[in-house]
Amino acid sequence: MSSTRLPKKVLLPINKRPMLEHVINQTKHSKFIDEIVVATTTCNDDRNIVSFCKNNNINCFRGSKNDVLDRYYKCAEKFNCDVIVRITSDCPLIDPDIIDKGIEKFLKKSLDYIGNNIEFKDKKWQNATCNFPQGMTVEVCTFDTLRKAWAEAEKPSEREHVFPYVQFNPKIFRVGNFKENINLSFIRCTVDRKEDLKFVREIYKLLGKTKKAIRTKDITKTVKKHKKLLDINTKIPFDEGYRISLQRDIQGIIKQNKTKINSQKIKIILCADGSHEIGMGHIYRMKNFSVYLPRNFQIYFLTASKKMVANITKSKKIIDTRRPSFERKIRNINPDIIVVDKLKESTKKLEMFKKNSKFLIGIDYTSKNKNFLDLGIPILYHNTALSSINLKNIFDFAILEKSFLKNQGIGVKKNINSLIILQGGSDTHSFIPKILEATNMINNSIEITVVVGSGFKDWKKLEKSTKRNKNKVKVLHNISNIHNVMSKHDLAITAGGMTLLELAYLGIPSIIVCSEKFEEETASKISKMGFGINLGYGEKISSKQIARKIELLSSNYQTRQKMNKRGRQIIDGKGGFKISQIIQKIGSNL
Repeated sequence: MSSTRLPKKVLLPINKRPMLEHVINQTKHSKFIDEIVVATTTCNDDRNIVSFCKNNNINCFRGSKNDVLDRYYKCAEKFNCDVIVRITSDCPLIDPDIIDKGIEKFLKKSLDYIGNNIEFKDKKWQNATCNFPQGMTVEVCTFDTLRKAWAEAEKPSEREHVFPYVQFNPKIFRVGNFKENINLSFIRCTVDRKEDLKFVREIYKLLGKTKKAIRTKDITKTVKKHKKLLDINTKIPFDEGYRISLQRDIQGIIKQNKTKINSQKIKIILCADGSHEIGMGHIYRMKNFSVYLPRNFQIYFLTASKKMVANITKSKKIIDTRRPSFERKIRNINPDIIVVDKLKESTKKLEMFKKNSKFLIGIDYTSKNKNFLDLGIPILYHNTALSSINLKNIFDFAILEKSFLKNQGIGVKKNINSLIILQGGSDTHSFIPKILEATNMINNSIEITVVVGSGFKDWKKLEKSTKRNKNKVKVLHNISNIHNVMSKHDLAITAGGMTLLELAYLGIPSIIVCSEKFEEETASKISKMGFGINLGYGEKISSKQIARKIELLSSNYQTRQKMNKRGRQIIDGKGGFKISQIIQKIGSNL
């Protein structure tokens, strides 16, 4: 009942009956199941489950809420189970034929454990759907196996999800799996979110009256006939709950503020692109992040922008994705970890990354195919990017260039004497001339610094704008000491990317003119938190609007003081270290 993604889901109605009743009914049609026991918690919220079981003559056991492995073991012990079949209560379409298939193979092979949610791939067991629809997971084990796991498993993910300790220790346990011949994993029959519930309700509406027990073949025929059903819940990542648990393992390490660093070399590929069209932020961020990784990490850069990456990172280990040989080079490297710092990536490349690495991480990955990623880390786009980690402060993972950490914060002057204008490394849509025009409209004269990066191209427009400006304007191109330059200014007009977070860390009062529409998500969030005045996407903003905000912020000393203080509270400067700790932990466990 305590599900965080869909509260009280096990008793939510489907076709006028609680979801748990459907799970039990489907399971009863197995040829091999002797006895059904509902293992719930001792929480007050779960008294309704106990009442349901009592009213329907179903065995019930109450145990730990978070230590599900302990609950399962003590339940099996109480009911004298020799063989345990695990079916989760959020799978109201569990196919009794799949249950029987798992039990038959388990008995025939004399295994310690079998499941249809793991697959032996790249010389190790990994989570997988085994071609079954999601929500058809069947796990079978002996009581001795369960007891050994209960005694030895330590990680939160191993205690919460019952069998990971068994699944991923084939040297200790005889582990097996079983698969469906046809790939049906695109069908999602588990219930984790409201979209899942809607899908299952539709299936029961169409099949519940005619079938005593619904089989996979019935569901397959139905979604073929009613193709729009699949649009309801297919965007939810596979194995979302287990991924969240893995992050709790990692967060435990972060809280302790220590990580066991493996002396063995760990090979990592950092993947990012940059250009005038897409901006330079991802390349600069990966360059900045590479400095936080310890010496035992062997770092490679993967990019379609080799010349820019070489200039920015000074690295010689760069793989050019425009060359046909790049896949072979990745295979030869045999990386432990690949980090994709992109908003989107092609299906083909993600499949190749997944196949040729042990762990695939996405940073601010907002597009389709999120299911390929083992871990998602949001830095700027918390609403749209894959996020596998619960954060107290949504900007906890902001990666800053290390030079920023030497001196956090500047003082706030009563009068504004200098202004810095930043629109990312490329100013793709050429908003800087519009911003410069705005500075011509304000009453006071100020010194202006314009900073552009290696992706910038509109030099003629910029030159015209600077010549027409009444103020003293200095243009800096592709600089390496951005921290020092920012620190000398009283006010900033910035885009909504990583530069905004850097300015917040320094506490420089800022006006936000987003250089891309997708930046509005970050700009809106940080502005609501108390840092920056967000004007939105630059194309929709006039020079007069910008000028009014410059005048307003310049004249309001108290607002600037509050902004200065709040920025330094929002961005603590530890994001690079935190992500490095996570990746070190992952690397040490590979």
